[in-house]
Amino acid sequence: MKRLSAVLALTALFTGCVVRPALVIRDRETAAKVKTVAIMPFFDVQYQMAFDPLYKGFGDSFIPAIMFDKNAREILGQRYQLMGQDQSVEALKKLGVEYKHTDSSWAAVKDPDSIRWGYTLAQAVQAGKDMGADAVLLCAQGQYFTGNQPSQALVLRLVDANTGKTLLGLNATGQPGLFSKDVVVRQLLTRVAKEAP
Repeated sequence: MKRLSAVLALTALFTGCVVRPALVIRDRETAAKVKTVAIMPFFDVQYQMAFDPLYKGFGDSFIPAIMFDKNAREILGQRYQLMGQDQSVEALKKLGVEYKHTDSSWAAVKDPDSIRWGYTLAQAVQAGKDMGADAVLLCAQGQYFTGNQPSQALVLRLVDANTGKTLLGLNATGQPGLFSKDVVVRQLLTRVAKEAP
């Protein structure tokens, strides 16, 4: 029940339609001043875990954190000075976050709990601040049900590294597998690149 509540809370933050959700700008003045952004590891709300952005091996191109980092660098790299998830992981570890590296592509199959690790919003904000970033970029996914129909929500937020306040955000909802198609997250990042102040 807690997991469902967390997913619903995330989707409620930024309401929008499936095809073209609204880009919600909460603080236009501060958002316009953002120059340096720390990309935080891609987060799964359902399991309160982050995916390993440092995994190198078979199937690494399908790891959500790696896809997110690659897309964010490519799409937002012209607009912001970006600090990747490799730097974010180090900053989070200094705050006491227990990062768990995925040693092999079969690790999740053998022991899913062994690779689960997570961080809080407060830790992400503090890590970004410690890195000297103006803001942190967060992307999270979650599963929920509408009646008997499974759905997935994907939320993207840019959060001020000094205040912890959301500067802008948007979301997408759809059938499970939304993120794995890679198209949706690119669309969300492109909206930020084109429409952010």
